[in-house]
Amino acid sequence: MKNSVLLILALILIVAGFSGLILTNFSSLSFISPISKAQFKSEGERIFFTGSSSKRVIPFEGGPMWLRRMGGGCVSCHGEDGRGGIPVMMSNIVAPDITYDELRKEGMATDDIKKAIREGINEENETLSWIMPRWEMTDEELDAVIDFLKELSK
Repeated sequence: MKNSVLLILALILIVAGFSGLILTNFSSLSFISPISKAQFKSEGERIFFTGSSSKRVIPFEGGPMWLRRMGGGCVSCHGEDGRGGIPVMMSNIVAPDITYDELRKEGMATDDIKKAIREGINEENETLSWIMPRWEMTDEELDAVIDFLKELSK
C-alpha cells in the first residue's frame, strides 16, 4: 500500500510538472504569433523587436539558423538602439549600425535600405553577408521599419 501511495504521488508530481512546463513554454512563444499592439509604440518598433507585424510573423530566407528556430527581429543582431557593434551570436560578424541617419551617411537612399532588407543587396549592388536575413515584408511593413529606423536616429 505504501508503494501504491508513493507511485500515485509520483505520477501526480510528474503530470503537474509537465503541465507547468507546457504552460510556461506556450506563454513564452510570443514570436510565433503577432504580439499585442499595447506593447509597442509603433508597427515598426514591433517588427524591429519581434520579426512580427500586428497581422503575421514575417517570413524570411537566409540569416542565422538560431533566428529560424528561436524567432526574433532586427534587434536580435543590431541591438535595441539599432547601433550594432556586437558580434552576432554564433558568428564572427559584427552587426552594423542600421539607424537611418547612419545608413544615409553611408550613401544609402531609402530605396537602398529597403533593397538591403528584402534582397540582401547593398547600395553598390553587392550581396550582403549570409547572416543578414532576406525579410519578405509587405510595402506597409517595410515603410513602418524605415520609420522606426528614423526614430532610432533621434
